[in-house]
Amino acid sequence: MSAWVRVVCNRSHLHMETITLIDEDPHVHQAILPGLMERFPEYIIHFCVDGAVGWEVIQSQRPDLVIFDLSLPSLDGLDLFLRIKHLAPSTQVILTSTNRFVLQDLEKKFSGEMLLQTIAKPFVAEQAIHGAVTALFGEQQSSLRDVSLPSVLQLLALEGKNCWLDVSTPGSRGTCRFLRGEVVSAVCGQRQGIEALHAMMRFPEPTCSVFADDGHRPLRRNVFARFNELLLLCCSTFDEETQVA
Repeated sequence: MSAWVRVVCNRSHLHMETITLIDEDPHVHQAILPGLMERFPEYIIHFCVDGAVGWEVIQSQRPDLVIFDLSLPSLDGLDLFLRIKHLAPSTQVILTSTNRFVLQDLEKKFSGEMLLQTIAKPFVAEQAIHGAVTALFGEQQSSLRDVSLPSVLQLLALEGKNCWLDVSTPGSRGTCRFLRGEVVSAVCGQRQGIEALHAMMRFPEPTCSVFADDGHRPLRRNVFARFNELLLLCCSTFDEETQVA
């Protein structure tokens, strides 16, 4: 097995956000990677089994999030954590370990560090995915079901929010970013911009989750339409579905 493998979830060069997963247990990779790839389709994901090689990847790729175990070959996880904080203090980190006491000590020591989360092993994959969502999008503010996506877009526009909107159905997921109530970016699988919004409009009975945007992620705008133009898109999508029905 190679020391690290690059998984490209979206081949567009417009989005270069990255996540790095480091754990010597291949079962952890098998459990977490599918969820990460589904939940963050616009991200490039690196995974490796060795701490020293993971450090090389971190230095060269400067990931937005690093998930790693405290017990790693070649380079201790605690040493790796301190190196990351020195190299790039704004990097989000999720530490895992079978030693709950060590994790508790780290939480106390870095209690003011908003960029650190810990997860005790054994854990289910959904815990790591939820931790990644919190790290990259912030705490969830609300979740809306049985509400149409156009209605949610209008609500967030009227409130003038800075936020992330996660739109999902079983097997499909998309994300929109709002800046002062205006949709500035959208990603849905391989689609981006208006094409991504159009795809999300077709989701049957989506769940819409709103996350606070703390502004720490760089803005990569790919939606340039005004809101009334987006409403026309909603209408055209509805008309198409009505004709098909």
